[in-house]
Amino acid sequence: VVWYEAIGAPPPPPDDGMYVQVSLDATAGLRLHSQPVLNSPTLAIEPSGAYLLVLEDPASARKKVGIEGQWLHVRDSQGIEGYVAAWYVFVPAQPEPEPEPEPEPEPEP
Repeated sequence: VVWYEAIGAPPPPPDDGMYVQVSLDATAGLRLHSQPVLNSPTLAIEPSGAYLLVLEDPASARKKVGIEGQWLHVRDSQGIEGYVAAWYVFVPAQPEPEPEPEPEPEPEP
């Protein structure tokens, strides 16, 4: 049996909501729990760098990110919904939109 491990950046998330990314320090992955407590059953283990769709109000979710003791309600790429420890995720940087090119002025006759 041969095992291959793909290392690299995950694809960027779609633009349909707020996403958080699993901390790259979570090398063993981040547990997706059924309830917002540490001793609840694990539904999945999300790899470091994975994107998770936030299922709660984005304004309140942003206040929780990076704060120990806070939990976020999320959905992973497989459609599994649960809770992750907010202190192990971050909001990925959004790329700056490219400026619209200015139209060229028409030459005067």
